Amino acid sequence: MHRNLNEKFFDCWTPESAYILGLLMADGTLTTNPRGSRYVEYVSTDKELVDLFRSLLNSNHKIALKKRPVSERHCKPLYRIQIGNQSMLSQL
Repeated sequence: MHRNLNEKFFDCWTPESAYILGLLMADGTLTTNPRGSRYVEYVSTDKELVDLFRSLLNSNHKIALKKRPVSERHCKPLYRIQIGNQSMLSQL
């Protein structure tokens, strides 16, 4: 399935790109899966922030509910978006 994304989002420094970078620094990660695929991942208990993250990037990537260990089931749900885009990863 093709996913939309503004690949040029970080080409120009804007208040929006600074905000997204701040979210990534606080609650995001650049990750590599066991097969070697690389992703930008943002995780938050605040679904509105994850929605805003996706919206500002003009993305249609899936927002998933991240599973927690049994010992943490009493905590708030975690929402996650993963974006696998080599151009964006190179910029970050």
